[in-house]
Amino acid sequence: MTKEQIFLNLQLKELIIDDKWKLAFLNFLPFRRMIILYPLQKRQIENISKLNSNEVYKLAHDIQDPSITLADLEKLAIELHLA
Repeated sequence: MTKEQIFLNLQLKELIIDDKWKLAFLNFLPFRRMIILYPLQKRQIENISKLNSNEVYKLAHDIQDPSITLADLEKLAIELHLA
């Protein structure tokens, strides 16, 4: 685990999210240079995790496109949940 992932892991432990989502965000966030999580970002992560969409999980875990943001993932998770 990189230093960034260790620091993120400590922050993610504070959140109420499933371990599979913690792993996905440990891959997703450093690639976007997101090391410090602010309250809005923590809320987005919890919302995404609660909606628990497999499509969103795959994006968060595998995608290498830094233009995809937490807001994009949250929006997609809500859209898929409402569909």
